[in-house]
Amino acid sequence: MRIVVDADQPMLEHLRPGMSVVVSIDTSVEGDEPSGPEAR
Repeated sequence: MRIVVDADQPMLEHLRPGMSVVVSIDTSVEGDEPSGPEAR
C-alpha cells in the first residue's frame, strides 16, 4: 500500500521507508454518537 503524506505535515521528517503504522479512520457523520471502547 502506498500512503501519500502532505509535504506540510509537521512530523513528516520522522517518517522512514519501511516503518510500520497504525491507522484509524473516523467514519462517523457529524451528529453521530461515538461508539466502541475509544468513546469511553
